[in-house]
Amino acid sequence: LGGSFYLGRWNAETDAPDSALGMRIFVLDGSYDVGPFQLQGEAASMQYDLPEAVTARGWGGYGQLNFHFGHDLVSRYPASVFTASLRLGELDIDRYALDNGKMDQRRVSLGLNFRPVEGTAFKLSYLWNIKRDRSASSYDLGDAFSQFRLSVATYF
Repeated sequence: LGGSFYLGRWNAETDAPDSALGMRIFVLDGSYDVGPFQLQGEAASMQYDLPEAVTARGWGGYGQLNFHFGHDLVSRYPASVFTASLRLGELDIDRYALDNGKMDQRRVSLGLNFRPVEGTAFKLSYLWNIKRDRSASSYDLGDAFSQFRLSVATYF
């Protein structure tokens, strides 16, 4: 389990001090492993001031299920592992705004990655992203998009 927070300004530092707009973000995240399965998740709550002397409130989060398999399958990399993942996420920028310009988002992604060593990952994922206005009673699949993503990450 872990947590973090941010308390401070969100508008440009060049703005006059009397026009400073504040932001408060609180985040809780965690991970739990059972055999080859790993469950990860994160939830965040935010409040941010707007120039009209209004405080907006939003939230977001995700849950992800990973399955690790194929340990040492690639003989050249004895510490290698594959991971399949399913991730569900949601973001609501301002939960009280009736029309928020389709800034609410719901995302589903399926992924597969290969780690030849612990600190390097080659990732392939497919995601579906759906947006909606608060005024809509449900998410509009007509405004959805999907895409493949290929990425490489390394840690040092």
